Amino acid sequence: VFNNVVENLSMRFVGLKGRVENLRLFGNTVYLPEGGGQSYFVTLGNNNESRGWLLANNVIVGNRGDPAASRQLVVAYESTTAPRDLRVQHNLYRDIAMAVTIDDTPAEPSAWGHRYAANLDADPGLPTSGTYAFQPPSGSAVIDRGDPRVGVRTAFVGTGRDIGAFEYGQPAWSAGPGTTTDVAYLWAPTTSLRQNAFVDRVEVDLAAAPGAEIRYTLDGSEPGPDSARYTAPI
Repeated sequence: VFNNVVENLSMRFVGLKGRVENLRLFGNTVYLPEGGGQSYFVTLGNNNESRGWLLANNVIVGNRGDPAASRQLVVAYESTTAPRDLRVQHNLYRDIAMAVTIDDTPAEPSAWGHRYAANLDADPGLPTSGTYAFQPPSGSAVIDRGDPRVGVRTAFVGTGRDIGAFEYGQPAWSAGPGTTTDVAYLWAPTTSLRQNAFVDRVEVDLAAAPGAEIRYTLDGSEPGPDSARYTAPI
């Protein structure tokens, strides 16, 4: 789900039920409702071991009039678990907590494999009306603050990808959306391993889109081009 501009939503940007793996939300500009009493970026019911999410380069503006407990990045309701292996990076947020809750209880990041990096609590400084609504003007906090690896490989202006659905200095939508080819490399590999713990040894098969090359690490660090290449079950 990428490069959308939305405002005055009913409570949430994305609402999910059941197990969802490898969810990708990036490059969106989201203004949550002025009323309704709740501001959530994602809601998830009956979690059922959802995992492998990436939330990056989004502008997320909540409603400061909502109770603090009802202004969360992700809420898993009617659930006893949170989504696992969640990466939240290079988002600009305002009047919303950069956190995951299980109903009203904050989820401990280390227990669920949640990682947060370079998120910015600031006013995005975007016009909300007129010809250039939601496009960054000079001086906006979204400029060059996004992760250039997410969503657009090369088509950004300046020193880095902008946060949100637009890229400063380009005609509307030309640099922000990219192409489906740019997005394809983000889909995470799947694995044959389903349990959360094991004893002694276990063999793991990995799979990805046809033609994709899988690189992996065994120490919890982010894989990169120089990491080991997957060629057979490990």
